[in-house]
Amino acid sequence: MTYDKDKIVTSAIVILHLVGAVGSALPQTRDLTISLTPINLLITAGLLIYCHDAPKKRLFIFLTTSFLIGYFIEVIGVASGFPFGEYSYGRTLGFKVLDVPLLIGVNWFILSYGFGMLTAGLRANKFVKALVGALGMVGLDFFIEPIAIRFDYWAWAEHSIPLSNYLGWFVIAFLIQRLFHKLFNKNMNKQSGITIASQVFYFNFLLIFFKF
Repeated sequence: MTYDKDKIVTSAIVILHLVGAVGSALPQTRDLTISLTPINLLITAGLLIYCHDAPKKRLFIFLTTSFLIGYFIEVIGVASGFPFGEYSYGRTLGFKVLDVPLLIGVNWFILSYGFGMLTAGLRANKFVKALVGALGMVGLDFFIEPIAIRFDYWAWAEHSIPLSNYLGWFVIAFLIQRLFHKLFNKNMNKQSGITIASQVFYFNFLLIFFKF
């Protein structure tokens, strides 16, 4: 991967999230920006795939598996309330199958891949790496939830976020992280850290904006 490619993709990811944060905050552009959330997710996933610095076979296995696990656990969750709690999806994330947006599987891939690459370089065994990655995903979800509710990504039946959501997230995230670290033993994507940092900025910026 050349320096120019890194620089261009890094700039694209940062600008994408910066424009998304500011556009979502301003009343004049909020509805339009939020409606573009599915495109944001697809571009982010595409850039991560494009920048994967290794043969794509294992990436394809992880992409497919994390998408399917993430999507179908959400189908179970919406239908039964297990393991996250009782919730339903709104319109923001786009086309649904079985009452769950297909893009939710893409989101599971982005977060699982991003945190997996971030923890791949740790001097620890695979179990600890998966544990740290899962905790990171749950930590980010803590900031995602209030904004997701405000922007109609999803809604909780009791109008509050249950503890089961975070416990469920941790278990599923840990399982996917275990798979990640069986497939990859080092960070093969310089953009993974930029992507996670940009998402942390996006949700925290909006949390602070709407708080004040």
